[in-house]
Amino acid sequence: MKLSERRSVCDVWAVAQKGLLPRLPIGSAEQLKQRVFDLINPVAKRHPNALLNALSIVWMSRAPRKTPEQLLKPDSDILSFVYSEEQLTIANLLLELKVLPFQHAIFAIAECLKDLYKSSGGKTTTVTAAPNDRTTACEIAMLELLHGCVRLVPSKDLHDCWSALNFLFSEAPPSGLSPRGVFLEFKILDDFVRICGSQTIIDDKQTSRHIQDACQRLTDAVNYIVGWQLETTSWLKRTIVVRQDTGTTKSGETTPMMETKSLATSINPEASASIRGSTMSLATRDTRFSSHYDVSGNSASQLVLNANLSSNSDKKSSSNLRASLKDTNNNKRDPAYSTQALFLLAECLSELIDSITKSEDKEKLLPTLQAVWANTLPYLKVKNARNARFFLASSQFLASLSSFAYMRSVWKKSALDLLFDPSFFKMDIQSLKQWLVVIDNLMTNEKACFKELMAKIPTTPNTGITKLKH
Repeated sequence: MKLSERRSVCDVWAVAQKGLLPRLPIGSAEQLKQRVFDLINPVAKRHPNALLNALSIVWMSRAPRKTPEQLLKPDSDILSFVYSEEQLTIANLLLELKVLPFQHAIFAIAECLKDLYKSSGGKTTTVTAAPNDRTTACEIAMLELLHGCVRLVPSKDLHDCWSALNFLFSEAPPSGLSPRGVFLEFKILDDFVRICGSQTIIDDKQTSRHIQDACQRLTDAVNYIVGWQLETTSWLKRTIVVRQDTGTTKSGETTPMMETKSLATSINPEASASIRGSTMSLATRDTRFSSHYDVSGNSASQLVLNANLSSNSDKKSSSNLRASLKDTNNNKRDPAYSTQALFLLAECLSELIDSITKSEDKEKLLPTLQAVWANTLPYLKVKNARNARFFLASSQFLASLSSFAYMRSVWKKSALDLLFDPSFFKMDIQSLKQWLVVIDNLMTNEKACFKELMAKIPTTPNTGITKLKH
């Protein structure tokens, strides 16, 4: 079936689902639905993998269109999981197929991902594929389709699908996925827990244990991407620091935080001097945190469908955020992926861990949190233009951890050291707001911390006031 024919079937379903009357007298909405089922059911029953591949290709062509304002935004480090109405119609069609229950569809998606993994060469490291790679595009589209379905399924029915989702997380491991694929699997797990409810999961001991295992594996995979921009100072020391890009950066490969001239020339000398040295003085005007616009170059619908483009056009269409950092396999590791991973963990991880463990088991996943914190802390110690977005994402992650008392052992000592650092206030206003949350949670709930803070504040008497008294 050609792409145009697949689109036509989905268009007919969209009309029938809305209950609209077609312009031509070809039948009522119910009759149109039945015609679609008559066409798709035999394929779904005998060749579910082929059907899912076909639907994923149509899914890519139904992406939400960007507004001109969104296209002009330079940021590419806030993940978006917002799908268009046309895409959700495709998800609804998949869920309505009686011959292919949703659980069976999940098993089929896992098999499709395994086939894609084998076709790509079966590499065992996290893929950093080119944006126009057809295999990566299909992989992401299929996971987005699954994610859209998860959001539409009622909580009770979704809970019954856990065995299939667990199979997916096991058979389509993060080590064989692109960064966007890893983020989608993590978000699918997070939405599953949120929709089903914490109490429902905790009451089922076996499911709870499996979800904890899946959470640990997926968190480790996302954390691995966070660590792409880190390195050890020497083979003898275990100290982890933010990697410095010593090579020359081309104009098309700079990050938004490195393009600082526009702001520096737009403020007067006095204002420039007053905020010199802070990350705010080095940030461009559109780098403020926002979580509601789409991510350029990361969703499957935005990947180029034609995989036969020449290598020259591939280089020209590379992301503006692509830096010249390379891993041991000489694959480029885009810094945008690391900030995306940090923002995702900041948004979801602490509440996810809290939702899947009982009160007496809360500390079981603290080692996982500790590993993430170990990769987050180096970003909080660097305050320069290039690190500004990492600093904001790390501050947001710390603010999310500070809401839970039992997680304090992970970050408290290191955070206090950062708080007492002389350069503490060298940050932008968005990061400072996150630190206000951290300090408020810390000082309000622990009197010892407040006493420690007061003890470290200098109390040398003011000589000027003493002279005035005399």
